[in-house]
Amino acid sequence: MFKLLSTILLFSFSASICALDYDFTAGLGTQYGGLGGQFVVNDKESKYFLALGTTGEAGVAVGMKSIISDDEHHSMGVNIGSFGRLLASDTDFAAITYNYHFDGFNGNGWEIGTGIAYYKQDEYKVLFVPNIEKEKSGVSIVFNLGYTF
Repeated sequence: MFKLLSTILLFSFSASICALDYDFTAGLGTQYGGLGGQFVVNDKESKYFLALGTTGEAGVAVGMKSIISDDEHHSMGVNIGSFGRLLASDTDFAAITYNYHFDGFNGNGWEIGTGIAYYKQDEYKVLFVPNIEKEKSGVSIVFNLGYTF
């Protein structure tokens, strides 16, 4: 019974993935994990994304954004993520963002954005040793630039 149920769930999940409206984007900023790309699942008035990127560090972010204007050029969103470096530091962040979509929220093309992020950075003294030499946190202004394909 468990095998049958697992098989049914697997096929229904696969079918629902095929039915999703999704995009790929490339860009720079916290929404892209640094310099990277997003896998975006589109809803009518919202987009949900997973981003992988680099800034000399491995970056990852998850978030969403929603339309805030009738002309569908303006959106607000949130994202959280982390930049991790093997030898130096880890930076975790949470951001609230505003984006302007030149070709509309659901169109392909350029978008620019800004926002406010809270970050926390841990710096490590020695590789593979968990002792923290220095920790800092604060608020920062963030900028995003991306292209939806």
